[in-house]
Amino acid sequence: MAYEPTDPRYGRGEIKIVAIGGGTGLSTLLRGLKKYSKNITAIVAVSDTGKSSGVIRKVFKTLPPGDIRKCLAALSGDYRLMTEAFEYRFPKGSGFLTGHPLGNIWLAALIEKYGSFEKALDVSHHILDTVGRVYPSTLDNVQLVAKYVDGKQLTGEDKIPLYGKKIKKIFFNNFAKPYKMSVEAIENADLIVIGPGSLYTSIVPNILLDGIAR
Repeated sequence: MAYEPTDPRYGRGEIKIVAIGGGTGLSTLLRGLKKYSKNITAIVAVSDTGKSSGVIRKVFKTLPPGDIRKCLAALSGDYRLMTEAFEYRFPKGSGFLTGHPLGNIWLAALIEKYGSFEKALDVSHHILDTVGRVYPSTLDNVQLVAKYVDGKQLTGEDKIPLYGKKIKKIFFNNFAKPYKMSVEAIENADLIVIGPGSLYTSIVPNILLDGIAR
């Protein structure tokens, strides 16, 4: 904490909070943090390779939208309505849309229209009237790799928890730079919250980036 609870900015909702993580844990946390600040930045892991996010990642050659989607909904002006809408999954028989949440399709469409993940997020912040911002920890396309105590090595966030052995090391398959806006948010933060979430697949992927760890 870089502030005292008696700081007048606290009462006005001006405390700058950065929350780092991914998945359901981070989005749930954000819904609670909105009670304490109007200046929140979510820094989200983008190494997801499972289900809808994995498909969109491959087809559109972009970052996985799943965890970003959840955090955007959580920080939106009406998070209950947006969460309900964004989490709607197209049923079987919907062709190529089958199994995809509406929020993932939303982000994929904006990325295609504006040619940039950054621009898609900027537009989403404005349309959804978010309390703060949602940023990826990196804009680089990386895969998460786990090395286990028995020497086995697996690539892909969705595969890592399934092997069932103790993890010795987690790393990226390629060098990745931290997203500059995420680093700036951390440098200017009054309060930094890490987690909750899966240690190896939601939290550590953010900390693997030197700029964010430092």
